[in-house]
Amino acid sequence: MNGWQKKPIDKMEMLHILGLIYARTAAGFGKGGLARMIQTESKPTVKAKYTFVLKALVRQSILFKEGKVGRGRSYRWNLKEYGPPSIPVAQMVIAETEHQIRMDAVRRREMKRLR
Repeated sequence: MNGWQKKPIDKMEMLHILGLIYARTAAGFGKGGLARMIQTESKPTVKAKYTFVLKALVRQSILFKEGKVGRGRSYRWNLKEYGPPSIPVAQMVIAETEHQIRMDAVRRREMKRLR
């Protein structure tokens, strides 16, 4: 076998990090670096894909953004639509993360082809 073996995201590891994010953002707009939190607090299968996980949370409107780009960005958990973190929410985030990874690969191939 050539290359590296792809490790799927474990749903319990995703549920763990969603619980931490929920604790920080459920009461209101929690200011802080969620990407850094995902990098430091999550387990290996989630940690490797932290940018795509954060992008999936925002694209599915599980987290609302407030503020400008960069360090001034705040996030709030969408309690009305999703409630607290659960296994179905974790599975939704995993599916969207995989979709974001595939779309990024397509974009990179297209940009390489255009060069």
